Amino acid sequence: MSFTLKAFIHKWEARWLQLVGAPAEFKIETRSFHAISVLSLLILVILLPFNIWIGLFEISLLVAVLIVLQAVLYYLSRFRGLYLFSAICYVPSVYTTLIITFYYNAGSYGAAVPLFFLTFMLLIAITPRKLHWLITIVHMLIAISLLTLEKLIPGWIAPAYRNENDRFIDLVSTYIVTISFIYFTIRYLWSNYAREHALAAQRLSAIEKQNKELETINHEKNKLFSIISHDLRSPINSLQSYLELLSVQALNPEERAHFEHVLLNMTKNTSDMLYNLLTWSNNQMEGVSAELKEISLAGTLAGMLEVEQAIAQKKEITLTYTLDPARKVTADPDMLQVVVRNLVNNAIKFTHPGGSISVSAATRDRTCTISVSDTGVGIDPAKQADLFQLKNRQSFGTNNERGVGLGLLLCKEFVELQHGRLWFETSPAGTTFYVSLPAAGGASDGAGSS
Repeated sequence: MSFTLKAFIHKWEARWLQLVGAPAEFKIETRSFHAISVLSLLILVILLPFNIWIGLFEISLLVAVLIVLQAVLYYLSRFRGLYLFSAICYVPSVYTTLIITFYYNAGSYGAAVPLFFLTFMLLIAITPRKLHWLITIVHMLIAISLLTLEKLIPGWIAPAYRNENDRFIDLVSTYIVTISFIYFTIRYLWSNYAREHALAAQRLSAIEKQNKELETINHEKNKLFSIISHDLRSPINSLQSYLELLSVQALNPEERAHFEHVLLNMTKNTSDMLYNLLTWSNNQMEGVSAELKEISLAGTLAGMLEVEQAIAQKKEITLTYTLDPARKVTADPDMLQVVVRNLVNNAIKFTHPGGSISVSAATRDRTCTISVSDTGVGIDPAKQADLFQLKNRQSFGTNNERGVGLGLLLCKEFVELQHGRLWFETSPAGTTFYVSLPAAGGASDGAGSS
């Protein structure tokens, strides 16, 4: 029974929405006009035989004309988009109806007076706000004029009822219609108001969310400009100083080789920093999406790790990687290379000569976890909380390599775009970064070493 009632209510609400129009299609004044038109037609159709029954034939004719007029105005507004025209035509038709009803329905002795209050509320509900003052004045003038004429000209309005019983029935029925119409109209208008209020609240919430996002983007942009202006300018100035020194000073071969080695390291570090800055800023401005597919972990990372091995050897660091050729993950190969390359570069930067770095992977519960471990200096506890955030900070490696921490932020964003997770464990004896990604295919824990 409950299901049947809910289905009936849902069906009725859908049909009512078709009659009055959807909120996205019509303004609240237009929907109110449609709703009142439908209710008016319903009541007029009920009143027509009732007025014929109690002998009010002139009023019955008027009701029949009103049914046709109301139907035409509803059609023009609902299906032809002529709301303003229909509303303007509706106003004089209402006043004409009131005057005729007052005259043929026994004036103030009959049921015409309650209709003045009902029609005033309806006109206020369906007309633009700028016309409300005019409607109020006209309404009062017509009502006062009719009552004045009735008082000044006795016998102007002839009795309309056959007996007191007919008058009683007409008054009671008019009162019931008036109260019912006012109730349903106010209820409908309140429902519309509540709906509009909810939509406005949603729009406000969306605007506030957008403002917060814009503030965040602007804040990140300011941070980025600060990093570019300070932390990128500094190594470039150092490069210039070293190059000027090489060009003007007479250096022996050992000194020249030392400066060339320093310049090479500074150039690489600056290049890495610039690459991360440009990649991250491009992602923030244009957005980026991961092209996820099933890839071989070893096939994707081996070539890049061989290059990193050569870089590590120049710093007298041993880099080994253990990746099963059969191990597969669901990831974006370009993003994954950027992530692992940044993690390995960080490990090289913060590991002393003579130290070691290892890259390995293991699969468990359909998740592949890549580990990048080093025997470096560890991470300062004061910096761990905001390690994956954009901060205006700089760090220096064991050979004074400069960094701004943007690489780890880029890693975190890229890992999350691949539906993975990035975390770390650290101690004074070294640090391990973990990257978990969805496993794909049938991977074993066999080893393939280099």
